[in-house]
Amino acid sequence: MSKTENKKSKWTEENPFTLLVTGSTGSIGQSVSNKLIKKYSKKHPVRLLLNGRNSTKLEQLKKELEQRNYKQSVSILLVCGDLTQKETTRSLRDQCGGKLNGLVLCHGICSESENTLQFTKQKELERIFQVNFFSNARIVRKLSTALKESHGSVVIVSSTSEYQTEFGSGSYCCSKAALAMLAKTLAVELGPYGVRVNSVVPGIVDSEMHHKFFQNMESYQEFLDKCKEMTPTQCVVTPNDVARAVVFLINPKNKAINSAQIVIDGALSQKGAIELL
Repeated sequence: MSKTENKKSKWTEENPFTLLVTGSTGSIGQSVSNKLIKKYSKKHPVRLLLNGRNSTKLEQLKKELEQRNYKQSVSILLVCGDLTQKETTRSLRDQCGGKLNGLVLCHGICSESENTLQFTKQKELERIFQVNFFSNARIVRKLSTALKESHGSVVIVSSTSEYQTEFGSGSYCCSKAALAMLAKTLAVELGPYGVRVNSVVPGIVDSEMHHKFFQNMESYQEFLDKCKEMTPTQCVVTPNDVARAVVFLINPKNKAINSAQIVIDGALSQKGAIELL
């Protein structure tokens, strides 16, 4: 290892291990934030940037994280805003301070209707793609300099919908398929600069996003029980399952892991098309 590489691998109070999590107020985003700060604050000072659209939830998450005891110093910064807006992306870039060791893209939305693509309005299709695809591409472009400076790592949280269509969710599936190719393209383009880009691909997760499709807790629990019954491993994926994979991929020691996709669904997607919702 050269002296330059060795110098860059040291994180101090003045040069903390800097992480950014988008969509941090969602179920997966919260778990990712928790596990990242727990992992990397053991040995290094950490600066964690959290993004979300709900300022109240962001403040609550920050409060919860700050109440814990860490071996090293931890600073938490909030950037509240819609990632489809250029102002939010610029704010994230400015807060990074020119260096970014880890970027985790957790944000995303589902369609508000269950229409097939032939009946999906153009405005709705564009809205899905703006959040699930274009905002991701814009963020990485804006933060690429900071990532290159730190030889950072990007982890994109996608979905098994990127390769398995679901009736009535065509716009969502198409946006995730585009996101999958974005990750592969960025891995090739940024790899020569020491930046790795990988994906975590969860299936159905016991999360707030899925819960909102059901009128009450009883019907939601029935849905989870059915998922468990159909899954070969007889389990339901949790946000923590996804977060553990993210922490692994972010680790700077995993220099050879680039353009990888870790599917987290207990092999449910291998059984073919599923219609549970």
